Amino acid sequence: MLVIGLAGGIACGKSLVAACFEELGGVVIDADKVGHEVLAMPSTVEQIAQKWGGRVVVEGEINRRELAKIVFPPDTDLPTDALRYLEQLTHPEIGKIVHRRLERFRVEGMVPAVVLDAPVMFKANWDRFCDRIVFIDADLKTRLQRAQGRGWSATELERRESYQIPLQQKRKRSTDLLNNSGCIDELKQQIRQLWRQWKLPA
Repeated sequence: MLVIGLAGGIACGKSLVAACFEELGGVVIDADKVGHEVLAMPSTVEQIAQKWGGRVVVEGEINRRELAKIVFPPDTDLPTDALRYLEQLTHPEIGKIVHRRLERFRVEGMVPAVVLDAPVMFKANWDRFCDRIVFIDADLKTRLQRAQGRGWSATELERRESYQIPLQQKRKRSTDLLNNSGCIDELKQQIRQLWRQWKLPA
């Protein structure tokens, strides 16, 4: 079983690439969704409530929108103490769940590849789980158009990206490259080529 990590800038198309690998027979682990599971754990909710109180925890559930306002305040483009606290709280738990799921797939032996879609892949050191890291390249204009579809401005995209590891470092630490500045057919052709190159079953 091959474990494929996805890396790239914000709005580069990681979810689309993950879906394309899934069409070929891979299974996707979405670290963001695992993060939502961790935020719903009673132990996490309790610690968040102790840290930020009723502004963030309402009727026993974390309001992720209010939490985002604290960890990504609009008046700074630098990592905050709040973000560091949240990462220290959640990343180890997310990593444990990802590792358990990878081991389950490995033991069951039913899938040729597992795709790990994790925006903070390198920051959280989850690249240690992966056999290959695919960097998804897309020009800034294309990524900005996609980000605007989320309601983000160019300034917001730049600010959010400043919280992550620089793109050049991500590219350097990756083993493979996809260009996602063109059409989906071109992207799928590149993905099929990687699949064959890795000798995965069709």
